[in-house]
Amino acid sequence: MFFNRLWRRTYFRQRPHFKLFWREGGQIIGHMAVMMRAIRLGGALVDVASLADVTTDPDHRGKGIAADMLHARIAQVRRTRADYFLLFGTAAVYAAHGFAPALNVITDTDLRGAVTGAVKMEKAKELRALPLRGQVWPLMPP
Repeated sequence: MFFNRLWRRTYFRQRPHFKLFWREGGQIIGHMAVMMRAIRLGGALVDVASLADVTTDPDHRGKGIAADMLHARIAQVRRTRADYFLLFGTAAVYAAHGFAPALNVITDTDLRGAVTGAVKMEKAKELRALPLRGQVWPLMPP
């Protein structure tokens, strides 16, 4: 089944806080999940939402389903405490909804098998940020 993998812990091996399923003719053809978390941003602890598990059935791509789901997720996240909405990805739909590249160095902790593994720091390659309260994300390109 196309969506079997969505029922496991996926995004950083955590369960999402909310999901959106797009159904057509009784079948799930699209999905997005959102995770809520606090991250260290400079010296501050900041509430963020993270987009995860984005997928559209290959037979239904190009119909605007992902754009419609993303629009609904942004509206939902704006009603939370999150200051920023983050994602990792480069699809044009993200830029069209206001997500911009973030050039931060990120700390990544390997959590495979629910065991803390290696910790590494690297420049984010596909991190995108959408400020939600009029503030500016540190290290966004001009």
